[in-house]
Amino acid sequence: MELNCDLGEIIEHLENGLDAKFMALVDAVNIACTYHAGSLYQIEKTIELALEHNCNIGFHPSFNDRENFGRKVHFLEESQIQDLIFKQYEIFHKYTVEKGLKIAHMKPHGALYNLSAINESVAAAISKALLEIDKNIILYGLSGSQSILEAKKIGLNVKNEAFADRKYETDGTLVQRKKEGALLNDLTAISIQAKALFGKMPFNTISGDKIIVQAETICVHSDSPAGLEIAQLLYEIKHEK
Repeated sequence: MELNCDLGEIIEHLENGLDAKFMALVDAVNIACTYHAGSLYQIEKTIELALEHNCNIGFHPSFNDRENFGRKVHFLEESQIQDLIFKQYEIFHKYTVEKGLKIAHMKPHGALYNLSAINESVAAAISKALLEIDKNIILYGLSGSQSILEAKKIGLNVKNEAFADRKYETDGTLVQRKKEGALLNDLTAISIQAKALFGKMPFNTISGDKIIVQAETICVHSDSPAGLEIAQLLYEIKHEK
């Protein structure tokens, strides 16, 4: 099981060394492309840090919505969604070319990620854009979601993603952040869910039903107050003998 982390979003975390601490615990980083957070400076420095820590590097496109940290849904035409992906790829790609790197993966951010999980048209637009950019770039999407299905349909490589610090609905979608109980903050509860994910075992949804989520990668949230503690916990579970 891989651990991935969304980074390059908060300048203080880059400057005070917190981003580097996350990179010591994860396998892959998803770097903001300035549309929801971050800057050109942060892209460059985060890529350099990721190289130092031998992390796979991916770009993390979103709706053009810094005001809401990319967490507000914008209903766009398929061509507009593709344009979002192309433009953010170009911003990001410049820095990887300069360093002779290949982009390993792409993971949509926030509302774009969640919408692509349930909306066939949005998922298809993202997948088609990625196919045009580079068919070898892996798409990260919510496990078993529309995003994964559409990507597979056109021959893209995918990684099913799961979350140890988010509550799930019975249908396998994430509970919306605005709902009470959507975020898990208790490390014991996170540990129980994480161990279930690693072991592909059932765990409780927000309604109390049991589900099994098949995944190849688990997300760590660097913007969470307890994010580093959660990352350390997941790292320890992953490396348990």
